[in-house]
Amino acid sequence: MSIVIKGSRVVFILQNGRKVRLPPSYGIIHDPEGKVLPRCEVFFGPYVKSKRIASAPSKKARKYFGSKYSPKEATVDVPDGPWNSIGEVVEILYERTKGSQYAGKYFHPFKEFSPELSKSKRYYRLALRNGCIVDDRGFVFP
Repeated sequence: MSIVIKGSRVVFILQNGRKVRLPPSYGIIHDPEGKVLPRCEVFFGPYVKSKRIASAPSKKARKYFGSKYSPKEATVDVPDGPWNSIGEVVEILYERTKGSQYAGKYFHPFKEFSPELSKSKRYYRLALRNGCIVDDRGFVFP
């Protein structure tokens, strides 16, 4: 498993003060290994979860969800673009997956760098800096 659906119920607070609230069903789509999607780009959008348990969750996915959580397989269709800029994000609020070890509501202020939020069709993309850290602790850097 390379791509991980890390949570939902996302709200972005933009630099101009505007809030962008995504539909509650949209997932946080991330490839922590960078095998299929760029590692420092996090996507948000619709996905289809199956009832099948993921056959081989990566070490990073197991660390993110906890050893007692059984992640399900899912299908996502992230577009190639074009991506239209919405604005720079100063804070993200989100919920981590229910039933996982760290389930709950979280937030992350972007203090030193405001990543760009863009949209293509029904998907959103948050472009973080190279060297970003998005791991079992959540959004860590920038």
